[in-house]
Amino acid sequence: MYTGSVQPLELKGRRFEMLSSIHQWLEGVSYQCQKQGETLPAVTGVASDSRKVKRGDLFVAVPGSTLDGRRFIPDAISRGASAVVSEPLGDSNYSIGVPCFIVPHARKAIAQIAANAFGRPADRLKSIGVTGTNGKTTISFLIQFLVGLKHPTGIVGTVHYDDGKKKCAAHQTTPGPLELHERLSRMRTNGLTHVVMEISSHALDQDRTFGITFSEAVFTNLTQDHLDYHHDFEHYFAAKKKLFLEEPRPRRAVVNIDDPFGVSLVRELKRDQVITFGIREPADVCAKSLTVGLTSVEFDLVTDGMEYRVKAPLGLSLNVYNLLAALAVARSEGVSLKDAIGALENFKGVCGRMERIEEGQDFQFFIDYAHTPDALRNVLSETGKLSRSRIISVFGCGGDRDRGKRALMGAVAAQYSDLVIVTSDNSRSEDPESIFKDIRQGIDSKHAVLQIADREEAIRHAIQTAQAGDIVFLFGKGHERYQIVGNQSYPFSDHEVARKYLRKKCLPSSKLRTFAAGN
Repeated sequence: MYTGSVQPLELKGRRFEMLSSIHQWLEGVSYQCQKQGETLPAVTGVASDSRKVKRGDLFVAVPGSTLDGRRFIPDAISRGASAVVSEPLGDSNYSIGVPCFIVPHARKAIAQIAANAFGRPADRLKSIGVTGTNGKTTISFLIQFLVGLKHPTGIVGTVHYDDGKKKCAAHQTTPGPLELHERLSRMRTNGLTHVVMEISSHALDQDRTFGITFSEAVFTNLTQDHLDYHHDFEHYFAAKKKLFLEEPRPRRAVVNIDDPFGVSLVRELKRDQVITFGIREPADVCAKSLTVGLTSVEFDLVTDGMEYRVKAPLGLSLNVYNLLAALAVARSEGVSLKDAIGALENFKGVCGRMERIEEGQDFQFFIDYAHTPDALRNVLSETGKLSRSRIISVFGCGGDRDRGKRALMGAVAAQYSDLVIVTSDNSRSEDPESIFKDIRQGIDSKHAVLQIADREEAIRHAIQTAQAGDIVFLFGKGHERYQIVGNQSYPFSDHEVARKYLRKKCLPSSKLRTFAAGN
């Protein structure tokens, strides 16, 4: 599996374009200028966080989910901001002493200004966007790998950002506009021609990618997640659809036609601009004659009246969908299907996505990022069909996030597992016990469930409990290397902890003790 050499997130000093007038910074932005003073000042940079303002910056007051950026205009000016971009000031329409440019949508304005600030790098890249609840990361890695056979391709996503020279650990699936366009600028400087971006519903709702024309946009599926933010499926789906329906529209949409929301999306798009993929329903790119295992899949890819046999080192049918989407995009970007399919045997997988951890143990151990009811069901239900082995599932639910999915995840884990161990997973400001209580509401008393708050102890117990032939799943955190408790982030890696206890269990002394106990 791919882990790569990932550096800590680091961007020292914005590399802004040398724009000669404030009007160039605001090119493409609709605004009204409330001018203060005789002349418009020179602008040397841009910031949307007043704490990061430097003298000569243009400050963009962006509304937040909890705080309104307009509250920080005085602070930005005191730090040297030479001009301000803001939505109407309303009752706070005071004289601020510098030119103020009033815009209807500050989030869209900052996206446009960020593009201008870095020389509009997205105009010189072919951008591929991937959105949906599940599958975004694996599809993005596959696209980078396959399109990269012909075109040097970067990535922006949940695991890391890859600009062609350096991989930096991601702090958001889709970063804010200033960071996003700076990273795109670095990709162009490094000679990349394509970029694949995971695009979250939060990013779409907050217009972080506004103004970027996507060559392809992929829709994976829509299942319950993030309803703490979007409140209901209608608003969640509306956010996802912005990638496909808001101008500038993508040149092509690659849509999972087996997903009911995908069907609905296709109805709203021009059919000649859509490539559908699927297994159950007729599709432009479909899979037939599937042979599915825990660590590999084989199927016939059928498209344009031709059939191709696909073999890939990725397990379960969920990865058949991921492969179909990526192969459709690669072909659309000029990579021959024959070359793409032939290369798949060399794909190294994705860190924390159905990743098999092997330390010589006599049972199978997987780390997977699944953190939604549907993602758990996809893995566990199919595993149960493929194997008669005992299944042990370790999982938790994030604090301060969608509470409605907790009981559903508990029910799914209990239904398809022989033993469930409920543990902590980024509890944030919530008491872990209240999270466990929500999870247990979906689990009836007949199922074997353990509650171990300490995640390391939960992993240790699962490994010590596992017997020969068992299958252990460690869900939720995947590639993450931290545990958030309160407002603090502490180092924690499922990989490191699992490998530590797997090695201990595989020590000869451990096996001798187990043998002695059994006799």
